[in-house]
Amino acid sequence: MLDRPLGLLARAGRQVSVEDGILGTFDGLLLSWQFAPAWSVNAAAGYPVEQLILAPQTQERFETLGLHVAPPGGHWDGGLFATSAQIEGLKDRQAAGFEARYVGSLASLVSVVDYDTFYHSLNTASLIGTLALPSRWNVSFDAERRNSPALTTRNALVGQTFTDIMQLEQVFTVQQIYQLARDRTPVTTDYSITATRPLGQRFQVTAIATATETGATPASGGVAGVPGTGMLLDYQGQLAATDLWRSGDFSVLTLTTGNTEIGRIDSAAATSRFPIGGAWRLGPRFTVDRLTALSDGSQQTTYIPSVLLDWTRGRWLFQLDTGAELGRREAFLQLANGTFVQTQNTSRYYISLSYRVTFQ
Repeated sequence: MLDRPLGLLARAGRQVSVEDGILGTFDGLLLSWQFAPAWSVNAAAGYPVEQLILAPQTQERFETLGLHVAPPGGHWDGGLFATSAQIEGLKDRQAAGFEARYVGSLASLVSVVDYDTFYHSLNTASLIGTLALPSRWNVSFDAERRNSPALTTRNALVGQTFTDIMQLEQVFTVQQIYQLARDRTPVTTDYSITATRPLGQRFQVTAIATATETGATPASGGVAGVPGTGMLLDYQGQLAATDLWRSGDFSVLTLTTGNTEIGRIDSAAATSRFPIGGAWRLGPRFTVDRLTALSDGSQQTTYIPSVLLDWTRGRWLFQLDTGAELGRREAFLQLANGTFVQTQNTSRYYISLSYRVTFQ
């Protein structure tokens, strides 16, 4: 329900929100009142949705309140929020924070801070922005520290055979359950920077660098600890071109190298998409991946050729995707009489047909 003269908005039912400390999908009520040209207040209450196929689950509930300011014609807006949640009679989450955005001609910034005042833990602190620099360079960055997943008492169930908090209370005290939730919630830090620059009328170069680290979790409550990932670095370069082979085509060459939890990955990929008549588009693609595993030093090379054919008209999209994955793995075995190479070849072929209809 929307009443513009009064500045009132009410929305009831299953809905999604990531503002005011709400963690996604919920069943409930959202109210908003714009009581002045630049000011509005939001309130929401309901039941978080863990699985979309289930009816509303009432063992968890939350309430949240937010105050927002957005000056008419201004380049910025922001808001403060406070939220509280309960699960089966226990405190699930209690947090406060702020959200702020700035959009200007040469820069934009988005910042979010979410601090849990019950667990005394920083759930999220993020800063995302873009900058327009001289010589037609455009730089975007993302710096984030967060609990993953967000710290809630429900996290105490991770790794347990119990299915609800009431069962946990038969074995652990309330304080022990709160500590289990802390133990099952690692901290993740993400940093990325992307620089883009056009080269003439048809080409664009992009460079991306990312760094990610997830902390360790201790062993407790019968659940084994999980080691941290260490700092994982990834570098990527892209060269994009339009109208390279014929009018209306688009091509991208991508080179990637980086470290993952299982090993080092080097990759090269070429993708094109061009019209072949009417509403038809053809997209040949070819990727080569090479993985050097940390566990045994083995090397696996995978060749992935594929073709995407699509037809788009109005609200309709049809796609035919076919391709293969051809792999070769070499493991080095150190035996008493020397070093041997064990080779394993794999092949996989696939074809898929899909359609999509957009309703407006």
